[in-house]
Amino acid sequence: MKYVWNGTKFVPKERRVSEHHYVMPDLEPFRNTDGSLIEGRRQWREHQKATGTMETDAKEMQAQTERWNSKRADFKARMNKAKPDEVRQVDVPVVEARDYEMSRINRELANRLDGRPMPDRKMLIKLTLETARMLRGR
Repeated sequence: MKYVWNGTKFVPKERRVSEHHYVMPDLEPFRNTDGSLIEGRRQWREHQKATGTMETDAKEMQAQTERWNSKRADFKARMNKAKPDEVRQVDVPVVEARDYEMSRINRELANRLDGRPMPDRKMLIKLTLETARMLRGR
């Protein structure tokens, strides 16, 4: 402990919060939900940047949920406002049905995706391009 002279005697020096620094320890290693091992803050930041994710706290999640529910309620209200005379059944076009022949890329892609869940649009485009490159190389 440090002491200072106040003019008549030595008294303990008061500690100020700004005089002391706190160094936050690094993260303990943990497994992410995708199975990768995260061994520190730097790797965690890089992982978030690569996956396009971000950390949120409970308040942010609650605010996002409330905004989403509000937008959803507005959409439902708009859809329920439609007047019956404005909504009509679509006429089915009278067209002769014909067989559709799948392209080689479509067949190969369908075989690759057989038994797997449907990927999102971005991944489907990526897989299609990859399949086309693979077939071109044969």
